[in-house]
Amino acid sequence: MKKLISLILILCMACMLIPAMAEDDILGTWYLNELTLNGTTVSPASVGMTMSYTFKEGGELEVKGEMMGESNSTTGTWSLDGSTITMTIEGSSQTATFADGKITMEDQGQVGTLTKDAPEVQEKAKTVAADSEEAFFGSWTLNAMDVMGMYVDKAQFESFGLTGYEATMTVEAGKVHTVIAMGETMGETATDYTSKFEDGKLLLPVELPEDQAKMLESLGLTMPEFYTIELVEDGSVLFSMEVMGMQMGLYLVKTDAAAEQPAA
Repeated sequence: MKKLISLILILCMACMLIPAMAEDDILGTWYLNELTLNGTTVSPASVGMTMSYTFKEGGELEVKGEMMGESNSTTGTWSLDGSTITMTIEGSSQTATFADGKITMEDQGQVGTLTKDAPEVQEKAKTVAADSEEAFFGSWTLNAMDVMGMYVDKAQFESFGLTGYEATMTVEAGKVHTVIAMGETMGETATDYTSKFEDGKLLLPVELPEDQAKMLESLGLTMPEFYTIELVEDGSVLFSMEVMGMQMGLYLVKTDAAAEQPAA
């Protein structure tokens, strides 16, 4: 009988220790390493997004995030009930599940997975100086976009709500023709540029109609003197432009052989 009572006491003490052990496991900084949007899973770091949750003793929570060049930090509280973590920030609460060394959050069909492994910074392919203008000749089509530091490839467009975004480009000697659609509501815009090859890249003079220039001026916005097209080390090209004060880079891949140029 004494052995049975001792066993019961040991089991009761073990049960009392479980929550404390679990809380100790949660303490520290956790990083958003996986994000599932509309069925597509991406690494937030690959699209220029970082987010961390630091769980401190006493139930204090600190959340830090950075996206599109903007950083934010806020504090709140957390508590643990079994495997369920409740996080409260500015009066709004969200629950997450702690299991198998991961914290999983779900909100309106979006699933985020936190681990204690800091995400690796994924560097974008670097631009290189082209040997000549001929390196850009041919037809190109949109493959990815970089909007204010947020990089999204075309396979991820729909998951990020980027529908109706398309771009094609044809480059000849001294000429660039683009057809760009920035979302379903804006439609397509076809533009012909004169181009010049300088310092290993193409420069496209930006010329706006007077009414558009005045509208931008009234909004306190200015346009760059040139857009640029640069060769990327992976064989694609980067078309850097500005839309309503927003920096945007279009990555395009070759769709045909270089356009045949007339003999001089």
